[in-house]
Amino acid sequence: MVYKKYEYADDVDVLYIDNNPERKKPKWNLPIGNMVIDVASNGKVLGIEIYSASKFLNFSPEHLNNLKIAEVRVMKMRNLITFGIFIGTATEKCNFQLGITKDENKLSQIIP
Repeated sequence: MVYKKYEYADDVDVLYIDNNPERKKPKWNLPIGNMVIDVASNGKVLGIEIYSASKFLNFSPEHLNNLKIAEVRVMKMRNLITFGIFIGTATEKCNFQLGITKDENKLSQIIP
């Protein structure tokens, strides 16, 4: 079976970017705005679910169904955690970064 790094449900406009090829179960979910971040017991980010993805990322549903790249990167710097979301098709690309202090919502437990 081929590991697919994303799923898009166009009927509800939700994009899930998977960072979990080992298929671990999330220990908790961290809601931030219109995103939910799945986190494992060891603090690894397992994936990010984005609601209203076409509007939020300014990508058409057709493009979200046919992504060539979809990945999540997490980086810690002192008291800040940055989530980088990278998606793209053959003709369009989008990078989105969100920085949050570790003091918010259990973020101090996240390990990149």
